[in-house]
Amino acid sequence: MSEKRNSARNPSFLGGTITYNHDLWSADCVVKNLSEGGARLSGRNLPALPDKFDLSIPQRNVKYRVQMRWRVGDQIGVAFEHAYPSAEMTPEVKAARRQRRVEQDEAQSLRPKRLITDLAI
Repeated sequence: MSEKRNSARNPSFLGGTITYNHDLWSADCVVKNLSEGGARLSGRNLPALPDKFDLSIPQRNVKYRVQMRWRVGDQIGVAFEHAYPSAEMTPEVKAARRQRRVEQDEAQSLRPKRLITDLAI
């Protein structure tokens, strides 16, 4: 089988986070291989992901916009489209995102719940 990569892969075992939908959905993953152009990710119970999503690797203080290239079982191959500025990963930005998610969850829980008995049939 011929290699399609432009740069060598380096084995790694780094924690990562996949996010999409304006950071409203996230899942943990493991970055198994890393190269200049992409990565191989592994994760349990990853749902169907969009073609493009964000990948954060906190140990490297980097966040990439990636495009999924392949998927086999719980393994995903991605190509890096671009890296976000490193300021994107500051603790302040992370805290602000967490706070935004908490506020959205609270707003969701305050909405009146409709019961089946409330519906006119």
